[in-house]
Amino acid sequence: MPLTTQNIYTVLVSRCKGKLQAAGMSVLTTNNPDLIDPVTTALSIMGYHVATFGALVDADIQQVPVEAIAELLDRSQLQTLINVKGNLNRVDIKTARREERLNQLEAELGKDIKVLAEKIDEIYVPANSADSLQAGSMLLDFQQKFDDEVGS
Repeated sequence: MPLTTQNIYTVLVSRCKGKLQAAGMSVLTTNNPDLIDPVTTALSIMGYHVATFGALVDADIQQVPVEAIAELLDRSQLQTLINVKGNLNRVDIKTARREERLNQLEAELGKDIKVLAEKIDEIYVPANSADSLQAGSMLLDFQQKFDDEVGS
């Protein structure tokens, strides 16, 4: 069975549902406008081309081989969390006797983003690493001796 956008959206919503809701973002598992950007960004980072940014179709997802699906999901989740953090507009409120700390979710998101980004960097090879060229140098530190100096 081929992978579909609905499959991707279902996994992302199950991973991020509470945070999406807190930011006022959609938790639909079909045609979710708030998950198009994270998935297309992940595909782009992985080196795949999306037919149209702002619209995601099954053919865009199906170009990802089976062994790269976990990476696509992790990278999509990372971008989803970044988007959630950008959509949060909660700040601490303090009046005479009342204090509400509403920015705790934003701090928690920052930690989640950092941990997931480190996991991705550790597990997955960068998209363009096969194309990279590695080089080094070798120092030949010797003194040249002329024939007349060798015999002496």
